[in-house]
Amino acid sequence: MWCFCKYQFFRFAVIAIFFSCSHPQSRIVDSSADTKNVRQVSEVKSKQFEVRTYVNTDTKKSRWGYDIYVDSKLYVHQPHIPAVSGREGFITEEEAKKVGNFVVKKMKRNIVPPTVSVEELDSMKIE
Repeated sequence: MWCFCKYQFFRFAVIAIFFSCSHPQSRIVDSSADTKNVRQVSEVKSKQFEVRTYVNTDTKKSRWGYDIYVDSKLYVHQPHIPAVSGREGFITEEEAKKVGNFVVKKMKRNIVPPTVSVEELDSMKIE
């Protein structure tokens, strides 16, 4: 349990550091959203996004995870299904790719951080 919490804290810290390096004048608050998302204003059209799936052998069951690369640099490493308790990966490669592509769409819309909710997983029929 401690390892999982430590991993989640590290992932959050990396994302927070990545986005804290931006210029303060380029951050806007979307007050019309229910959760008041903070969005980063930048040129995402010039960025290259890539989702790579892999078999996660760190757990007892071999399951799928995904990595998201932005301009050939690792940005998101997701070995487990997000928003779900436990450390289970995706059952199929297609599920991992589908959620990875969903996260990329959020990133392209400047949603920071690009989280995935249980409701969004349900709408994609991810179990």
